[in-house]
Amino acid sequence: DSVDARRAAAEAIYEVSLCGMDDDNVGTKIFITEGVVPSLWDQLKMKKKQDKTVEGYLVGALRNLCGDRDGFWTVTIDDGGIDIILTLLQSSSPVSQSNAASLLARLIRI
Repeated sequence: DSVDARRAAAEAIYEVSLCGMDDDNVGTKIFITEGVVPSLWDQLKMKKKQDKTVEGYLVGALRNLCGDRDGFWTVTIDDGGIDIILTLLQSSSPVSQSNAASLLARLIRI
């Protein structure tokens, strides 16, 4: 589980998640049906210190995938997602902070 491998995987997930921003419901639905979004939250919930580049890509992918209308929020709230978002707002990574703020704004709108 090298840092380079984790960075490459996180970047790939982020890049694929960008299709969710183009109103590509098929791409987003694949992430939903394959359980990718809960897995991303689980990665951020891990107690060990996360590489900031990996963290930024993971939070960015969540920002791309978790829209206002998606059913992720109930599960996310039940699974400690608010605590994760609040922790990310205090991250030393400006990218993670920005993406976490975007997620919090979406959560407030639901």
